[in-house]
Amino acid sequence: MLDNAHANPMIPVTDLPRARQFYEGILELTPLDAMPHYGVLSYRLKHGTMFDIYVKDKPSSGEHTVANFYVDNVSALADQMIAKGVQLTRIELDPHSPMAFDERGVLMDGDRAIIFFINDPDGNRLSFSFMPAEVQEALGWRKRG
Repeated sequence: MLDNAHANPMIPVTDLPRARQFYEGILELTPLDAMPHYGVLSYRLKHGTMFDIYVKDKPSSGEHTVANFYVDNVSALADQMIAKGVQLTRIELDPHSPMAFDERGVLMDGDRAIIFFINDPDGNRLSFSFMPAEVQEALGWRKRG
């Protein structure tokens, strides 16, 4: 039924100018359409994915991740975020998980940086994670070779 549909996160914010400063200043994203007069900003990412931020009276609970970004180098991006003054957020892990957070707040699987979390100014949790090359190839995001 929805095999050909596209889905994108809708992230609620209480202060659009403040959120815009975060998403464009800290995350270095460019809005697809600047429609602040409608209370919505859309951001397009590589491979055609996108997300919107929109104005809402109350912030979301922040108890779950609202959007995940697959990145090439989790560790390097975490260092860039920290250098910009962004605090990484630790989540509760399954006590049987073999993974652990390093001193920065990056979840590690042995020597591999897997994922880290941050909160936007409204407390929306965002994650930045590793995706294996074979999965990227299967999705058509990366050519085999």
